[in-house]
Amino acid sequence: MVKMVLVLYNTWTKKKEVFKPIEPGKVGYYSCGPTVYSSSHLGHGVTYIRTDMLKQFLKKWKGFVVKHVQNITDFGHMTSDADEGIDKIKKAMDREKKTAEDITEFYTNDFHDSMKKLKIEPPDVEPKASENVDIMIEIIKKIIENGYAYVKDGTVYFDVSKYKDYGKLSGKNMEAQEEKQRVADPNKKNPNDFVLWAKHQPGHSHVWDSPWGKGMPGWHIECSAMGRKYLDGDFDIHSGGVDHYFPHHENEIAQNYGAFGSIGVNYWIHFGLLSINGEKMSKSKENFITISDALEKFSPETIRMWVFSSQYKSTLDYSEDNLRKAKEKVDKINNFIQSLLKIADSADDKIETDLVKKYYEKFEAAMDDNLNTPEALAVIFDLITEANKKIDSKSLTKKEAADILALLEKIDTIFKMMNFKKEKIEIPEEVKKLIQEREKARTEKNWKKADEIRGQIRKMSPAISK
Repeated sequence: MVKMVLVLYNTWTKKKEVFKPIEPGKVGYYSCGPTVYSSSHLGHGVTYIRTDMLKQFLKKWKGFVVKHVQNITDFGHMTSDADEGIDKIKKAMDREKKTAEDITEFYTNDFHDSMKKLKIEPPDVEPKASENVDIMIEIIKKIIENGYAYVKDGTVYFDVSKYKDYGKLSGKNMEAQEEKQRVADPNKKNPNDFVLWAKHQPGHSHVWDSPWGKGMPGWHIECSAMGRKYLDGDFDIHSGGVDHYFPHHENEIAQNYGAFGSIGVNYWIHFGLLSINGEKMSKSKENFITISDALEKFSPETIRMWVFSSQYKSTLDYSEDNLRKAKEKVDKINNFIQSLLKIADSADDKIETDLVKKYYEKFEAAMDDNLNTPEALAVIFDLITEANKKIDSKSLTKKEAADILALLEKIDTIFKMMNFKKEKIEIPEEVKKLIQEREKARTEKNWKKADEIRGQIRKMSPAISK
């Protein structure tokens, strides 16, 4: 089959680019993990399903060895994504009357449980922010030494005026941002400067010693530190939601440049958000549906189909009607698989038939085009349409059926929503009696009666073909 290349939209360059890893055959991939202060909502589920889709395509279809790192933020994330507000962990401590450790352990386990239910593979490395403060301090020291940060009253700030590309990733107008920040921290030289190390305040959930006094790292420095530490320097891909354009990823890039003289990442990938009634679904707005609540109504397979029915950069609007339509699509694929299993008992190891090679290449071409999952799904349904015509005309060969099963199994290494188990048909007692009567009629060559009984059987149990 034709060798194809993967093209990804790089938020940094604002264009599609052929994916070329730093080290041939290997991919270093960092994705922003959760802040563990409450139950994960469906918006998180959408982001991590897309994360898993990208990772599995790189591994199972493109043949890369992928090292995936995804952090756990267990301190220091303010209720505002800038530096304002109160510590989200502290807010949860006050709400639930528990220690920081109890809060973060409980919601980390809750997150893991939700990811498992959604069929999302765990990262290869899952560092906790609280266990990597030492490397954060070292990077902050480098940023200060290189002249990109300053210390004021025990707090360390990044000086955005020193980094000429600040704002490039998000495309934000920095002057407009300054206007929004006019009443912010008076210790800042520039309104857009951000915290690298925060002086300890009563509202903080954690405290560490540092060269600048007691305090804790700012939210943005943790990903710069853990990405670099666990992926050994600059790496290939960094992903997150589009809400991370600014300030989080913009600040990460500035930190990377201030400490190491590079932006640290070659491809910045951003996933669209989940909205409900036209607004971003978020914990802070309390307009969210938890993953657990969603799974009470819909299967993981249905949720995954719903996610893949839109392009990864698109915003998904939560709609039970759309999820019901997604279930119908999953059912259609699985019913088709059952039809194939009646012709071929299992998938073949090697796809050789022209019919299936054609759809293999079409599917891979769709995914290679910036992970175009809607087009990839369209390829699957085109295959089903063509194959069903051959099934109806009894012209689909056993080899073709086996090859189609092999292709669908390979596709499902990414999508994880198909059922390849041959269904056992439960035959009611009254139908069993009719089958015996029909066999007797056929033995007696009473063909009219045998046909009448067959009609009765089909009405009572359509899945039985005798």
